[in-house]
Amino acid sequence: MGKDCEITEEAREWSHHQEIKFSTVCYRCEPKVDFSLFVSLLTRPMKILDLGCNGSYVVDVLIKLGHDAWGTDLPAVARQAQRDHLETANRILTCNLDTGDIPGGGYDLVLVLGVIEHLVNYNLLFKKVSKVLKDNGIVFVTTCNREVIEIERHHYHHFTVKELQMMAESAGFEMISITSSSKTNLIGSFRKCVSAQ
Repeated sequence: MGKDCEITEEAREWSHHQEIKFSTVCYRCEPKVDFSLFVSLLTRPMKILDLGCNGSYVVDVLIKLGHDAWGTDLPAVARQAQRDHLETANRILTCNLDTGDIPGGGYDLVLVLGVIEHLVNYNLLFKKVSKVLKDNGIVFVTTCNREVIEIERHHYHHFTVKELQMMAESAGFEMISITSSSKTNLIGSFRKCVSAQ
């Protein structure tokens, strides 16, 4: 599926464009996170990572719910979140998913809320998540449904159910569920198989 994903000039250039956009536009947006989509996965106190956290809203809520929560985002966005939220500044880590690895490890749950469609190297996302998830850990993904909406100017790729499932399975995940909460969104949860790399 798709092209060979490596750290190319295209990935670096796109990533730079995304960082500028997110640090100047999206970061200031009001957070709109529907916790009801994944609250059923929060069965016990967990170590959770919010990839592309866009501030510390999700991290703050998860900490209040008793979880060991962390967030990552592009460098400029992470730095702004650290300045704006001093109480959780040490929990917001820098991460460029197109050109680097995910920091930390031993996570029980990784949230990827509206992030994968912004990546040039989207084929590598599940492999990178697998490296930081515990065995039987879960990755929860929301993204755009290509069967319904065309690629938007600020998205690199949209996905079908089959594509999302194939990417996850090729990285050693088994599907828990893929649904569509609305016509435009795909929501998937996948469990890391024991000893998947």
